[in-house]
Formats: sequence, structure tokens, C-alpha cells
Amino acid sequence: MNIYDIAKEAGVSISTVSRVLNDKGYVSAKTKARIQEVLKRNKYQPSAIARGLVSGTMKNVAIVTVDVRHPHYAMTTFIMEQKLTGLGYMVLVCNTGAKKEECMKYLRMLSRNQVEGVILVGSEFNELCDPDELSQLLPETPIVMANGELKLPSVQSILVDEGYGVQLAVQHLYDRGHRNISFVMDTQKDAAVRKQNGFLMKMKQFGYDDAKERILYTGYGVEGGEQAAKQIVGDARRYDAAIFTEDLTAIYAMNTLQNMGYRIPENIAVIGCNNSEYSRISNPPLTTINNKGELLSELSVQLLENLMTGKSEKASLIIRPELVVRQTT
Repeated sequence: MNIYDIAKEAGVSISTVSRVLNDKGYVSAKTKARIQEVLKRNKYQPSAIARGLVSGTMKNVAIVTVDVRHPHYAMTTFIMEQKLTGLGYMVLVCNTGAKKEECMKYLRMLSRNQVEGVILVGSEFNELCDPDELSQLLPETPIVMANGELKLPSVQSILVDEGYGVQLAVQHLYDRGHRNISFVMDTQKDAAVRKQNGFLMKMKQFGYDDAKERILYTGYGVEGGEQAAKQIVGDARRYDAAIFTEDLTAIYAMNTLQNMGYRIPENIAVIGCNNSEYSRISNPPLTTINNKGELLSELSVQLLENLMTGKSEKASLIIRPELVVRQTT
């Protein structure tokens, strides 16, 4: 049943039905009740496209991430999608992968489908997005970067002060008596670089001129954690603590160290980052930097909604992480 059928059955014009459906314009209480009774009896659900044509908005937005399987991105994307859906938006979730051309292919698709807002999740998009093409594809579309930054008029950012979080971790380890602290980089994305810079800054404050040499490079996940563990105990400095850029890599490293006969934290203290569910169920539970993914998600949705509805034009927000101390330090 369409709007024409509803109008015919209710004995009114289609414009009157439209005013009732969109709650715009005057309709007498008696006529409105008659139309609503017909709608209810026929279980009528208005087409999103039809509503969009009348209201001038399709209320479709996109959440774009590199890989939604990543624990941190899975959590943030879920929260964003739930909140946007609750606000009445139709949400597209896009997984671009780590290649620039694939990322731009998705953004071209979003341009063709005339999305009204976009959230880019993660600092990877600093490198994956072509600023010139993006400004041409979505010149008037509000874009929010969750923990990333692009210098374009249409793009607003919410950044997590990752460097500050790592400085908290270094201070915590130093206060616990650790003097041979390492930092494990399992990715080269912008957020990880900010973490690295926080490590270098704090270590130099403590007088470590060799701070750069204490950075260990590995991959993400199982193999990266195993490799990192071997580097931690194989280095001539005999590290007694390690800070990781990701929880999952930290946990795999911790498991490898325990299998090698090292006790956590008695022999080696371990700190992760993201405060993921894995950090709470690892054995022992992992001390981690809480970069407040829930707050990042909520603020990103709020900012995008404000930009799309004209409540806000520009914003620059910074989130301060905190250290969650558990049993690995």
C-alpha cells in the first residue's frame, strides 16, 4: 500500500496524508485521527526514499574504518552505529582495508550515494585519504575524524592525546622501580607515532639519552607479540618492563614470556593500550592505557549530528587517556 492508497481510503488528498506523515502543516484533529487509523489498520511503513524527497534529507551516514575486526575499531564502530541509528539515521559501515586506492573507492561510492555525514575511524586515514580528491568528492559533507586529522574545511577532528597516555605509563613503571623500560611499536600509524613521542619525551625527562634505542619494532598480533617477547629478553639492556601500542600484541608477548619461564610482573612488567576486553581477561589481567574509546565514539556522533543539523560549524576536541592499573605491573 502506498500514499495514494492511504489517501483514497481516508477520503483525503495525498498532500494531507503527507502532512500527517511528516508532522508538518495544519491538519484538523478529526482528519488526522482518521488518517492515523487507516495507517495503523494497514500497518503502513513510509518509504525512507519518499520521506527523504519530502523532507530534503535521506538521513544516511557512513562509518568508515580500515578493518572492523580490530578489537578497538569493533567497539567504537558498534557504539557509533547504535547511537546514530537511535537518532534515526541509516548507517553504512565501510571496511576499506589498508590501501589508499581502496579507501578512495569507498569514498567515491559514498559521494555517489550522497551520504549526509561521514565518520572516519582511526588515524590511518591521515595517510589513506587523498585530501584533494576528498575535498572534491564530499565538498559540503560534514566529516568527523575519530582520532585523526586532515587539514580540510569540511573535516573536524577529535583526537586522543596518546602521548600523554604513554607518559603516564612510563611514570607508573618508574615509580614501581623499573629502570630498563622498552617501548614496542607494532604499527607505524599516526596514533602509534604519538605514543612513541610520548615515550621519548618522558624517558628523556628521566635522563635516558638512549630512549630511541629502547624502541622495539614488531608486527601486530600473535607473531608480533612473539617477536617482541624475544627482543625484550634478548637485548643487552635486559629490559624489566615493556609498553605496547596495542593490548593484543602485549598479551601475546606476555604469554610468550611466561612460556619462556619469565614471571609477570616479577621479572618483566607489561603495559598495553586500548583497555580492550582482552586486557581484562588475560592472565594476569593487563595494565593498560585507557584511551576512552567509548567517549571518543559518543563525541564523534555528537559532533557529526551537530554539524549536519547546523548546531556547530567547527570543533577541536582532545581526549586525555588514563592508566588502568591491573596485575601486570
